[in-house]
Amino acid sequence: VESEKQRLSEAEESVSRLIQTVAARTNEVQEAMEELERAKDEAGDGSGGGIEKTALDLKQGGLIKQASLVGGLLFGSRAFTETILVLGSSNGGDHVVSAIAQAAIALVCVGYFFFK
Repeated sequence: VESEKQRLSEAEESVSRLIQTVAARTNEVQEAMEELERAKDEAGDGSGGGIEKTALDLKQGGLIKQASLVGGLLFGSRAFTETILVLGSSNGGDHVVSAIAQAAIALVCVGYFFFK
């Protein structure tokens, strides 16, 4: 009878420790969730508005605004590459016209994107 009482007492202590551990972990998870909410709120605030706001603005801007962003990035990178070829290649003169044309298209696209 006494050994069973001792086993029961040990089991109760074990359960008590387990309950305390669960409570501590629950508090840690709750604090982490609150910290995540604060970080999310901070990221959504401010002058920039966060990436979600930027993506939403781009989506609401329509197909023309999206195309102007893509065109500006594409033609800008191509103009940069052509400029490197103009400066670093032995036959760089062959790339001058295409570099200037692509830079002009990129500037038009970027200008439309930012000012419309």
